[in-house]
Amino acid sequence: MGARNVSATARAWWRRVAASAAASRERQRCAASVGRARSRLPAGDRIRAPRRCCPPPPPPATPPAMDVQAKAAEALNIKKHIKHRKAIASRREEVLAIRSKFPNKVPVIVERFYKEQNLPTLDKRKFLVPQEITMSQFVTIIRNRMKLGSTQAFYLLVRNRSMISLSRTLAEVYSEYRDEDGFLYVTYASQEVFGSDNTGP
Repeated sequence: MGARNVSATARAWWRRVAASAAASRERQRCAASVGRARSRLPAGDRIRAPRRCCPPPPPPATPPAMDVQAKAAEALNIKKHIKHRKAIASRREEVLAIRSKFPNKVPVIVERFYKEQNLPTLDKRKFLVPQEITMSQFVTIIRNRMKLGSTQAFYLLVRNRSMISLSRTLAEVYSEYRDEDGFLYVTYASQEVFGSDNTGP
């Protein structure tokens, strides 16, 4: 038993010696690296030479290409948006003129979602829609305008964030979601933009 204890103690001692020797070699390597770096500096600058081995700083992170493309598309979409092309006073006057002439119709602005790449851009943005038709009928109008197949799903978002029940009439939607300028803003996007787990109209 005593011999085994001595042998275990000796092995532990040798492990400590080996670890100390490895640490000493690492310090020597680091000191030699610093010494070479200092020797390449002018005499007046050597006092400012680094005294420890330091890993180089990580390179600055660059944004993914898709984020840059999305931001560019968003900026382009903002520039094209009617709100950024006409003052609100001008838009209000336009709505007042439309509503006074066609009191039973709803002025709607329909635009493509800025991340959308699969659906075509409509040839017109402004629609004057009878207020008694449902959102389902309005979806059919937009689908026919884009010349889409019956199997291609897409969504209509009101004010760029709310999905509306297809059974509601345009009058109900307009009363609740019209903008301060008097237009009802509707955005369309394909199923791929929002994920394949949902079903579009």
